[in-house]
Amino acid sequence: LKQQVIGEKEIVDEVKSAIRLVVQHAAAGTRSIVSHRLETRQNDLERALLEAFESEFPKWTKSLASMLSRFEDWLASALCDRLTVLSIRERSSILAPLHKVRRQAFRALQQFRDRLSDRTMRAFGVPLRTTETEIDVVEPHAPDIRVGRVFDRNWEILSPILPVWPIKGAVRRHFARTISYAIYLNLSRLSSQWEESVNGALWGVDKEARRRLDELLGTVERLVESGCNDRAPQLRADLSRLEEARKS
Repeated sequence: LKQQVIGEKEIVDEVKSAIRLVVQHAAAGTRSIVSHRLETRQNDLERALLEAFESEFPKWTKSLASMLSRFEDWLASALCDRLTVLSIRERSSILAPLHKVRRQAFRALQQFRDRLSDRTMRAFGVPLRTTETEIDVVEPHAPDIRVGRVFDRNWEILSPILPVWPIKGAVRRHFARTISYAIYLNLSRLSSQWEESVNGALWGVDKEARRRLDELLGTVERLVESGCNDRAPQLRADLSRLEEARKS
């Protein structure tokens, strides 16, 4: 009976390997899935921000320093808002592979538990709890949006001596180009954050599945040892009676 139940150790290793392969495959494809979902929205995001910029820019033309500071503040706030909304909108699609892996790991654990429960019931008359609980994972948080400086140098120090009217058009065009680059840069950063978070959750599924398998096997091993200790005197008594009956 002990050999019958402990024989599941080999199957445990197979189940662990199968779950790990599923997780590795999903983790390898996370970046491409996330990038595809976010980059498909890049043109719409750029168009919306440029329209908003054209509406806001005339309010900033008091001085070069004012244009710089107001634009930087506006761009950081607008990007944060838009990318947060984008993350919320695409969240279910981005997390779909994670939920798929959770379901696959759950099924593998449930099938193993059912098989093990059947064996312990036949061996000891004691079934295991036959219902697995869902595997909980920590899902990614809101994106951390950071927008760098518009100019590489501190051109605002020229503001007191540089009139606005001859440079306003050039500054506006530079700001428009900066919007496109900032969107590209922060979408890439957001993809990296999603990739890190999703893959962390995927490997969390693997870790939890392995822990549960080890815990299940430990429960059965304790049951086997206690069963052997409890039944040994009775088995010896039965064998003695059988020997007496055989002699007589």
